[in-house]
Formats: sequence, structure tokens, C-alpha cells
Amino acid sequence: MEMKKIGNYLYNPKHIGKGSFSKVYKGYHIDNEDKIVAIKKIFISNIKIRKYIEQEINVMKKINHENILKLYDVEYGAEFIYLILEYCEHDLYNYLKKNNINYEEIRYFMSQLLNGLKYMMDKEIVHRDLKPQNILITKDNILKICDFGFAREFKEENMSSTFCGSPLYMAPEIIDKNEYNIKSDIWSVGIILYEMCMKFHPFKSDNIKELLEKIKNKKIEIYFNEDMPLKCKKLLKKLLKINTQKRITWKELFENEWINNIKNNNDEDESKDEDENDDDDDEEKIIINSTNKIEINNFDDSYEIFSLDLDEDLKKKDNDYIVVNYDEVEKNNNLKEIMNNSMSILKKFLDI
Repeated sequence: MEMKKIGNYLYNPKHIGKGSFSKVYKGYHIDNEDKIVAIKKIFISNIKIRKYIEQEINVMKKINHENILKLYDVEYGAEFIYLILEYCEHDLYNYLKKNNINYEEIRYFMSQLLNGLKYMMDKEIVHRDLKPQNILITKDNILKICDFGFAREFKEENMSSTFCGSPLYMAPEIIDKNEYNIKSDIWSVGIILYEMCMKFHPFKSDNIKELLEKIKNKKIEIYFNEDMPLKCKKLLKKLLKINTQKRITWKELFENEWINNIKNNNDEDESKDEDENDDDDDEEKIIINSTNKIEINNFDDSYEIFSLDLDEDLKKKDNDYIVVNYDEVEKNNNLKEIMNNSMSILKKFLDI
């Protein structure tokens, strides 16, 4: 297959991944074929979309950490921006589908994820779209956080005004009130940890409407494997608190005993009474059921949710949002038409 060229880089035209406005290709620098890179090709037909991309570039230029994907270079074309990125063999989503990992491996990956997130918090940056597809893994099992299109600095703007992210990993306060909280990413970490442990989503749903109803229901039933360490189970309950004031803080999460005590295998020796007497109350309670059954969630999360401010000409209403898929964007240059098509997709998902 003939390689394509952008700037000083060549890449295979067969993509290895895709997002809402982008596709990712495997390539290399023309002067060093041994230095493999990932090339993210992003469609930029609209000034608002370009704003998101420039924000992603600006954020990535400010960060440098072992557990965050590196941005090497940026190439600009007439219709596309190309991000030259560190290459990784897997994303966490596909890695979990192909591998049965034990709790020590889960703790190892979670420790790396939190190392990267702590670095970001120290830099006053929030990701706002954490999910397994945005967590990459190298051949040496080094975890890398990626995709900073929605990332923001705390002081940059009122983040509560933007409804963004992926529905399966979106915190209840965003879905319910369109309000982003500094703890919203903590909820996403909880969903990711649960999927690592159980191999399915805690709120298994056939469509987005059902998902929203389950998350907003204050009586939640969650299944845990019988062999799950009690400290891990307790951490999950603290991560998945609907009430943000009761949800674990970033400081508490970074200092969590189960995450940091890598060599401690005594979780099973704790008293079950200690776990059962956790501080849940009648207002918000997670009902625990034990199971040995492993299931894979079939919910289609290939669509991203974006706010309607992508085009200022559109009349924005409270809590309105669109669903956009990259393949539609690539085939059309008219963003308004794409948005209208996306609303049809959303209505199909909501069954309305």
C-alpha cells in the first residue's frame, strides 16, 4: 500500500483508530523509519471546531509526563490539522476486551492513570472526556492519557456552561443539570475502574435514554465480583457517589490506600462488616450484589456528545446537544447539515 505524506512524515492510509472529527494513522519521520509515530488527522471545516483543536494543541504543549501522550509536532493542511503523536500499541478499551487482567494489574494501571491525572491537576487542567478509548497502552504496559480536545484550565472559563464528553462516562451532574464540577472526572475514573474489574459498565443500558434514567435514579444496583478486594469495592463506592459533595476528593483519591499500597495483598482479610457499614444513607445508596458472571456491554459508544455552540448561527437552547460522528463529517462540508443528521441519530438512540 502506497504511503501518504504530510510535511516531514509518511503514514499508512489505513487508519488505526478514529474519533468524532478525526482519524489516526501509523507513520514515521522521513529521516527515521524506526521512529514510529501516530498521526491524528483532524477535519477543520468550521472555525469553532478549529478552536477545539487549537485548545487541544495548547494543552498538550504545556504538559510533559510519562503517563500522558506526547505531542511531537503539528502540521497544517487546507482542510485538516495533523497532530504528530507518540505511538501506542493499544487503547484500554480493546486491551480489556482481549485480556483478562487480575486486580494487581488493575491497580498497576490505576496507579499510572492517577499519576497522570495528578500531574494535570497540579497544572490546573481537567480532561473532561476520560474513558478507556482515551487511555492508551504501550508495548511495555505504560499507560498514556490522550485526546485533550475537551481539556480546560480551571481558571480559563466557566466549565459548567459546556455539555461535552461521552455519555457512558459522563457524570450525573452534567447529564442532569448541565453543570461541570471539578469532581466530574472522578466519576469517569470510577466507571473506568469498574469496567476494568467487571468487564462491563455498571449501568448497562440498551440506549441513552435508559442510561440517563439509571444514572439519575438515586437507588442504584451495582454488581461486584465475589473475589473483588474490599478496599477496591469501597473505593468504587466513593468514586460513584451521585452527590458530588459526598464523592471522594482528588486528594483522597491520590492518597487512596488500595491504589498506593501495591504490595499489600491483605484486602480480603478485612471484615465484611466494615464494608457493609459504609457511610451510605437513605438518600443515596448503592445496592451491592455479588456475582461471578462476566458480561461484555454491547452499548454502542461510537458517538460523542458536543455542545451546540459549534456554530454561533444556531439557536442554542438549555440542555440541547448534538451527536456527531467522524464519518459524517468527512463526507460533508456543511456542518449545519451534519448537525441536523446528528439530531436524527440522537432521536433514534432516545427512542423518541
